[in-house]
Amino acid sequence: MPAADLQKAIDEKSAEMEKAEADFKAGVEGLQKQYEGFQEAKEAKLEEIKEAGLSLMKSVSKHAAKVAKDEL
Repeated sequence: MPAADLQKAIDEKSAEMEKAEADFKAGVEGLQKQYEGFQEAKEAKLEEIKEAGLSLMKSVSKHAAKVAKDEL
């Protein structure tokens, strides 16, 4: 194989490797943004649930269970 053909093949394969790496990085960045979106949505939902009185409901439930146990 002539040197010019060999160099051309090397350059083509190197370009393929660089494209594969770039595609991978772009995919990872997309996944990271998607993850961050899910994380923010989860945190907002948890905060909404807490603000809806979850802690108070838990306290009332524990108190009611204690009162019922003390009555026995």
